[in-house]
Amino acid sequence: MISSKHFLHVSTSLPNALLRSLVIGTTLLCGANNANASPTTITAASCEFADVASAASTAADGEILAIPAGTCDWHGNQLVVNAGIEIRGAGVHATILERTEWDSKEAMIQMQCYSGGKQALFSGITLKGHLNSTDRHKGLQLAGGCVDFIVRHSRFEGFVAAGVEVIGPSRQRGVIYGNEFVNNYNPTLHNLGYGVVLNALGAWTDVALGTADAVYVENNYMYGNRHHIASNNGAKYVFRHNTAVANMQTRNFPQLDAHGLGNGSKTGTRSWEIYNNDFQTDFPPGSGFANDAIGIRGGAGVIFGNTYGKNIAAHVKLLTEAYYNAQMSCSTTVVSPAPQDQVQDAYIWETNPAKIANPCSKQIVAGTHFFLTPRPDYTPYTYPHPLRPQ
Repeated sequence: MISSKHFLHVSTSLPNALLRSLVIGTTLLCGANNANASPTTITAASCEFADVASAASTAADGEILAIPAGTCDWHGNQLVVNAGIEIRGAGVHATILERTEWDSKEAMIQMQCYSGGKQALFSGITLKGHLNSTDRHKGLQLAGGCVDFIVRHSRFEGFVAAGVEVIGPSRQRGVIYGNEFVNNYNPTLHNLGYGVVLNALGAWTDVALGTADAVYVENNYMYGNRHHIASNNGAKYVFRHNTAVANMQTRNFPQLDAHGLGNGSKTGTRSWEIYNNDFQTDFPPGSGFANDAIGIRGGAGVIFGNTYGKNIAAHVKLLTEAYYNAQMSCSTTVVSPAPQDQVQDAYIWETNPAKIANPCSKQIVAGTHFFLTPRPDYTPYTYPHPLRPQ
């Protein structure tokens, strides 16, 4: 039996023929010698960790690692696969992988992009944690600055830290679409619990709104996460065409977040584009209001075209990172020039001005740092994202 501390790293180097012949369910598609042929599929014997690890160890760059239908407990195991190998389940309700033992902060599955130039592709799987409050576990981690990655048609549920984490240099970009992020929050560790975490490791690059230069999160269902998005350290993201819901446990937190400089980061969030989403709540009648739909503490960007449930107190709240460090209060001193990582160059339109809260108005000044008009010369990037199959 494999120990709960077992750690497997899968190399993308081409395995020998004997090792490949041992993999159960290998399917060689027609035209393998043709450059345009469909990729080879390596199918695990079952969804059990040992079988998936065995199949993964023989998968080569450009091939598909297929995990069959079933519900399997991976205990404390972690699978690490280099980008270039696609991980594909039998469907979000068919392949269900659970992790019930935790002894580290590792993700259940890590896809590594350190070598560069290879896509990380993940689809058709439910990853399920069990909200163990003693560890900050994650579902899927994309590490090393993944470029043009795709995470689709999957479900991430019950992870204390995050369902999906994208971490690495600022070149990270890709699309996360058609997924469900549900109840990734445990009140015992109340400062964690995210659907998606974005961390660019401190890079501070030029803002390029309306381009492919961001992580796109679109057409997802996000429910009961402390923040559906949490970003920091130079991250850039676009959140569009999603359904976002706060429940009673998460009502006091912004559904979307963009950190400023703080919490050990080198920089704050670099940019955000938030549009055409539906923000709602799931409360019993008479339960009052949720706090904020969107809470921005740093960076530049645009917010427009969203819809909001009637019991959300603030549709947009602008803050400094120091607001939290000073026990929910803002300085009355004007800081000029504004710190690099503060909210600046922000444009908010098609939003009720009465629902825009700015308790730090001495630091985040209307007409200087944010504007209630469309951003000049801004055009949203192509939708659906071009990486999605047409």
